[in-house]
Amino acid sequence: MDTQGSILNRLPPRKPHEILEELAARTQASDNDLFLLTLHLNSGRDVKGYLTGVEEKTSGGSRAVTLRPADHSGFATNDVFYVMMSSIEALTVHGAQKAVSPLSGGSLEVPPGGTPPTRLDLKRRAEEHSRLLAEKLGHALAVSVEWDAFPSSDGAMWALKEQLDALEKAMIRTASDDLGRSELSAKVREVRLSAAGMKSCRIAGGVLSVALAAESGGKGRFSADELEKEIERLL
Repeated sequence: MDTQGSILNRLPPRKPHEILEELAARTQASDNDLFLLTLHLNSGRDVKGYLTGVEEKTSGGSRAVTLRPADHSGFATNDVFYVMMSSIEALTVHGAQKAVSPLSGGSLEVPPGGTPPTRLDLKRRAEEHSRLLAEKLGHALAVSVEWDAFPSSDGAMWALKEQLDALEKAMIRTASDDLGRSELSAKVREVRLSAAGMKSCRIAGGVLSVALAAESGGKGRFSADELEKEIERLL
């Protein structure tokens, strides 16, 4: 069986409202993540469209769900459909391989296509990030990985690549103004990545330490947005 089909078979059973919340959160975080669903309503009607939002939880009552209906070619129309979550009996997620991470609550992830990076590839990548960040901050900045305790699986190598790239984006954003650049320059002289049971971020002794659960899918590492918030919280 193909890799994507195998991963879909491992998706955990979850309640429709949990799936809708996860997919809506991903959609709100990235304009590129639009998920095509079919909502199966209690009335027996089916509505197919792209999820755009789920109303935030309130003290009581059902919440609203919005989506843009799809036309016969699968493209989103200029209409918006509003439905109460309590009237949704079931849902179908089309092209579910794209949604593996939110569907699994972050515990599973489809590996990117192509050959996984090697340790040497990632060491070179870390050096490139180090040079770029040093230019942004105006002083030398080492980016290193604690390789001795880092898993060597393909999934772990992909996870480390994604974390290195997210780290670069987060630090560049933080250093985009004078105050952020000044705080980073004063408090961070080295960045060190490591494997752990859960993701974490801390600054101590001039070292920004970022730990990731390298074999736990998307939930085991920081996105660029999450890492930016963590770094700014620590500065």
